[in-house]
Amino acid sequence: MAVLAMKETRGLSFKEWLISAGILLASFVFRVIQLDTAFFGPEQAWIAQASLQLADLQQFPTHMYPSSANYSQLPLTIYLTFIPFLFSDSVFALLNHFLLLNLLAVGLCWWFVRRYWGLYVATVATLVYACMPWAIFLSLRIWPNTLLPPFVLLWAIGCGLAFAERKPGWLKLAWAAAWLALQLHISGILLLGALFVLMWVYRPPRGWRHALIGSLLAMLPALPWFLALFTRAADFGLHLSTSAGRHGIQISFEQVIQFLTARDLAANLLSGSREILVSRLNFLQYTAPLWLTLYFASLLFVLWRFRQAGEGRRPLYLLLFLWCVMSLGFTFFASAHYTLAYYLPVLPAPCIALAILMKHLGGTTSRPGVALSAALLVLCFLNLNAVWIIDQQINEDIRREDPGSHAWSTGDYTPPLNWQLKVARQIRGMLDAGDASELILVFHVDKRESSEYLRLPFEYHLRDHDVRVLDSKQPHLLYPQGTPLFLWNERESDYDENLMGFWHLQEKVGPFHLFKTAAGWPAPVTQFQERPVYENGLQLVGYDELKCEGNWTLHWSPGPADEASAPMHFFVHLLDGSSEKLAQRDLRVFDPGDWREGDRIVTSFEFGRELRSLPIETLRVGLYFFSDETNSYLRGINALDEKGRPRQYAVDIPLEGPCV
Repeated sequence: MAVLAMKETRGLSFKEWLISAGILLASFVFRVIQLDTAFFGPEQAWIAQASLQLADLQQFPTHMYPSSANYSQLPLTIYLTFIPFLFSDSVFALLNHFLLLNLLAVGLCWWFVRRYWGLYVATVATLVYACMPWAIFLSLRIWPNTLLPPFVLLWAIGCGLAFAERKPGWLKLAWAAAWLALQLHISGILLLGALFVLMWVYRPPRGWRHALIGSLLAMLPALPWFLALFTRAADFGLHLSTSAGRHGIQISFEQVIQFLTARDLAANLLSGSREILVSRLNFLQYTAPLWLTLYFASLLFVLWRFRQAGEGRRPLYLLLFLWCVMSLGFTFFASAHYTLAYYLPVLPAPCIALAILMKHLGGTTSRPGVALSAALLVLCFLNLNAVWIIDQQINEDIRREDPGSHAWSTGDYTPPLNWQLKVARQIRGMLDAGDASELILVFHVDKRESSEYLRLPFEYHLRDHDVRVLDSKQPHLLYPQGTPLFLWNERESDYDENLMGFWHLQEKVGPFHLFKTAAGWPAPVTQFQERPVYENGLQLVGYDELKCEGNWTLHWSPGPADEASAPMHFFVHLLDGSSEKLAQRDLRVFDPGDWREGDRIVTSFEFGRELRSLPIETLRVGLYFFSDETNSYLRGINALDEKGRPRQYAVDIPLEGPCV
């Protein structure tokens, strides 16, 4: 064993330096070409903002936003990503940081494989790993789980030194790397599982003592998170958002196959120019079975080598086998695009197994080996060609300003980063110069949380300037105080002439349309002589004439925002001469933070029926609110008490006109 260690730890020759540098350079080129078209959505903006605040000593994070499993994520991601902001506040500094960490993983892969299996296996394994399309695309995604690869390689190196070279002190590195990986993403639990198996099989001396020390060291970055849990600032409401949780156990290998072979790369990655890319990347459908066959054969060969190898080598093959099959732990997750990143801890194990098989079949010392090596190079070239085609197509879409251009398909639409930055520079210039007072983003809001999807990236891009969201699905027109800018994303909401008819287009960048409006607001046809004041200072200003088609418009203005207030709703009753209700319309009108003091709101009520035949004499406008909106909707909303009187203050408006 000592002889093996001495042989494998000799210095790198010039040839080895040249090969490793060439692979790293190719890895860098095929990652950096995507820099300006990178995905930058709400999660990415949250991480960037928190990292920037930590670098500026503004805020020390104890936890992150809730994960898909509904627990507050540990802050290790921020502790790793604030480093580039010590030197630059550009988002490209953060992207390059992710890129370099993933390049570090490629370099560590070379070191690990070359140490135990030699130059040929290291070259093949690292080359295949560096050319895997999903490894390339995920290296520039600002996500906690895309920080995993270097920790996974450190875990493997620690295991190799501890179990194959009988140096149990390196278990500290293996356990620390595994626990740190788990703090980044739940998929890191697979590394801990493999470690438990290796510890149980080989029982290294003082192994559990080293494991405890490594684990305790790795827990230091988690102490703020535990403090946040203790003070209830963070939540641990864990639930697994998997297919097993919703539809019973459904084992599916579709995603892991897609991850390893990039079979449906175009369909998963892009929404713009998808038809063009599907045809141009059709060759991946033919290379995918080859990759899958090679990986499966390599896994069987590693299992066979585990049974045949000597005592010193067996831990390496058991480690590699466990590492390869770890992906099966996540095959019950729902088939969704984002779950591809769950398989990052498995890399580069299949590539190493494949390289070992290639060497066994002859390597460069026989004609069959040369032919196999050449065929593998062709497959790697085809993978890199797929990455190149996608990058060129995205850039072509951007040059044509095709609003469908999109670097990642995850259910929400986030335009490429360079579009965001271009329109953000225009907005920031106008706000800094005093030509505009604020930025308002306009798009459809499907859920209460989804307003973050557009707000957070632009809050980061604009830094000190305030950003708010106007939901174009609500029947409210907003007239803010001052001279606002409205940013409309045509991929997020439909064009509404009533909403945008009074705006003036300033700039169009891809799907973004930037509008500017002058200060002021429309006056109602009828003004209230004494404006009724409701909760939070909300005031009724006036109203327009009731239309016979069933439409009515109310003008109002909110008071100061109160984050603790419950959602507010207007109700409008159409009453006859005996104050009997003929029709009713309810609308949610006030959410904390949506409206601001000084705004003027014009709200349209549509009763959905012809009113000429109704003996309407009075409109009653009232306000109500409640704390549990969802359950209240299920139980039904009662705006009146048992005697038919409004539960909240109401205004009766006598009507005149053709519909009376």
